[in-house]
Amino acid sequence: DTREGARFLTVTIVLEADEEETLEELTKRLPQLQDIAISLISSKDPIDLQGSDGKYRLREELRYRYNRVLLNGSVPRVYFTKFVIQ
Repeated sequence: DTREGARFLTVTIVLEADEEETLEELTKRLPQLQDIAISLISSKDPIDLQGSDGKYRLREELRYRYNRVLLNGSVPRVYFTKFVIQ
Protein backbone atom coordinates (compact mmCIF):
# COMPACT_ATOMS: atom_id res chain seq x y z
CA ASP A 1 0.00 0.00 0.00
CA THR A 2 1.52 3.33 -1.07
CA ARG A 3 -0.22 5.20 1.75
CA GLU A 4 1.69 3.39 4.52
CA GLY A 5 4.74 5.65 4.41
CA ALA A 6 4.97 9.35 3.82
CA ARG A 7 5.92 10.24 0.25
CA PHE A 8 7.61 13.37 -0.95
CA LEU A 9 7.25 14.97 -4.37
CA THR A 10 9.45 17.66 -5.82
CA VAL A 11 8.10 19.12 -9.04
CA THR A 12 8.94 22.16 -11.09
CA ILE A 13 6.21 23.29 -13.48
CA VAL A 14 6.77 25.58 -16.47
CA LEU A 15 3.81 26.99 -18.37
CA GLU A 16 3.71 28.03 -22.01
CA ALA A 17 1.60 31.13 -22.67
CA ASP A 18 -0.05 31.75 -26.02
CA GLU A 19 0.19 35.58 -25.81
CA GLU A 20 2.00 38.31 -23.89
CA GLU A 21 -1.21 39.21 -21.99
CA THR A 22 -1.48 35.60 -20.85
CA LEU A 23 2.08 35.68 -19.55
CA GLU A 24 1.32 38.83 -17.57
CA GLU A 25 -1.81 37.27 -16.08
CA LEU A 26 0.07 34.07 -15.19
CA THR A 27 2.68 36.14 -13.38
CA LYS A 28 0.08 38.11 -11.42
CA ARG A 29 -1.88 34.99 -10.48
CA LEU A 30 1.07 32.81 -9.55
CA PRO A 31 -0.13 32.11 -5.97
CA GLN A 32 -3.51 30.93 -7.31
CA LEU A 33 -1.83 28.73 -9.92
CA GLN A 34 0.49 27.25 -7.30
CA ASP A 35 -2.51 26.50 -5.10
CA ILE A 36 -4.25 24.74 -7.99
CA ALA A 37 -1.18 22.56 -8.54
CA ILE A 38 -0.73 21.76 -4.85
CA SER A 39 -4.42 20.91 -4.39
CA LEU A 40 -4.50 18.66 -7.44
CA ILE A 41 -1.23 16.87 -6.71
CA SER A 42 -2.15 16.39 -3.04
CA SER A 43 -5.33 14.62 -4.09
CA LYS A 44 -3.38 12.01 -6.07
CA ASP A 45 -2.07 8.67 -4.90
CA PRO A 46 1.69 8.42 -5.63
CA ILE A 47 1.07 5.40 -7.86
CA ASP A 48 -1.10 7.62 -10.11
CA LEU A 49 1.84 9.96 -10.72
CA GLN A 50 4.36 7.32 -11.77
CA GLY A 51 5.32 6.55 -15.33
CA SER A 52 4.84 8.62 -18.43
CA ASP A 53 1.06 8.03 -18.49
CA GLY A 54 0.63 9.35 -14.95
CA LYS A 55 2.68 12.44 -15.70
CA TYR A 56 0.77 13.02 -18.95
CA ARG A 57 -2.60 12.85 -17.15
CA LEU A 58 -1.39 15.24 -14.44
CA ARG A 59 -0.03 17.64 -17.06
CA GLU A 60 -3.36 17.65 -18.90
CA GLU A 61 -5.38 18.10 -15.70
CA LEU A 62 -3.23 21.06 -14.69
CA ARG A 63 -3.54 22.61 -18.15
CA TYR A 64 -7.33 22.24 -18.03
CA ARG A 65 -7.58 23.79 -14.55
CA TYR A 66 -5.25 26.66 -15.38
CA ASN A 67 -7.16 27.49 -18.56
CA ARG A 68 -10.47 27.53 -16.64
CA VAL A 69 -9.27 30.39 -14.41
CA LEU A 70 -7.49 32.49 -17.05
CA LEU A 71 -9.26 35.57 -18.38
CA ASN A 72 -6.78 36.26 -21.20
CA GLY A 73 -5.52 33.65 -23.64
CA SER A 74 -4.58 30.14 -22.65
CA VAL A 75 -1.85 27.76 -21.57
CA PRO A 76 -1.30 25.43 -24.52
CA ARG A 77 1.35 23.34 -22.75
CA VAL A 78 2.49 22.44 -19.25
CA TYR A 79 6.03 21.14 -18.77
CA PHE A 80 7.64 19.34 -15.86
CA THR A 81 11.31 20.31 -15.70
CA LYS A 82 11.80 18.41 -12.43
CA PHE A 83 9.69 15.53 -11.13
CA VAL A 84 11.01 13.38 -8.27
CA ILE A 85 8.92 11.12 -6.02
CA GLN A 86 10.65 9.78 -2.91
